[in-house]
Amino acid sequence: MAKSPRIEPGTNSLVTGSFHPTLEDALLVHLEALVTAEPLREIPVVVPTNLLGLRLSRLLAGRTGGHAGVRFMTLKDLALSLAGTPLPDGR
Repeated sequence: MAKSPRIEPGTNSLVTGSFHPTLEDALLVHLEALVTAEPLREIPVVVPTNLLGLRLSRLLAGRTGGHAGVRFMTLKDLALSLAGTPLPDGR
């Protein structure tokens, strides 16, 4: 298995490959560097499903010993957090 590229915090990068293990590992390496540098920094990560968010959260916690500021959320969760008060009918 090829080692994931190191992505320096604050830089833009494009990593391509199959999701598992290439992209998953590259994301975890990047998040690990951010969490290690600033353990309480708020870091939102948009994921396609809650199940994937749970998996990534557990893998990251295993690598870092825990993470307080990283929040894995679906696109819907992100929209709700940005929208503020929901409409009366629940939307």
